[in-house]
Amino acid sequence: MGPKSQFGTGVSVLIVSWGLILLSMAIGVIFESASLSSYEVWAIDWLKQCELLEQERIVAADMLTSWVRHKKSMKNQREGQEKYSETMYKLNAVKKYKLLMEIQFKIERAGGGDAGIPQPKRTTEAAITLSDSAKEIRAHVEQDDGSALQSRLAAINAAHDVILQKLQAKV
Repeated sequence: MGPKSQFGTGVSVLIVSWGLILLSMAIGVIFESASLSSYEVWAIDWLKQCELLEQERIVAADMLTSWVRHKKSMKNQREGQEKYSETMYKLNAVKKYKLLMEIQFKIERAGGGDAGIPQPKRTTEAAITLSDSAKEIRAHVEQDDGSALQSRLAAINAAHDVILQKLQAKV
């Protein structure tokens, strides 16, 4: 089944090489079609933000609805049940407010603006700014030999000593 001459060996090498080239091109096409373009990534981010904005709207509407129900129920309740319903309303309002703040944080973290349009530059710039700030702090800490901290601690100890002396003088 093997090649019988030098020519057959050369043709076999060419066939195997051509097969490897076709295989690599097929893999390239498959992975290229599996990756998303920048427009598709933008659209997915926009849809995620729309879902978050919808959740925010639902929670805010729920908070307003519970407030209206609470006010209506306060008019119709007796004196003894008033404290219980007020406490339950406040606990539920705090839970809903926390959920609303969490959703708003997710929207801001995703770079959502007022229109809900993804703004990846804001998050990238924030990351770069944070990185630069960390580098500046690290450089400042590495340059500082601890003298500023020692002088601050000495000032605090001196202030404590003065306070202690005043307290002992009163006793």
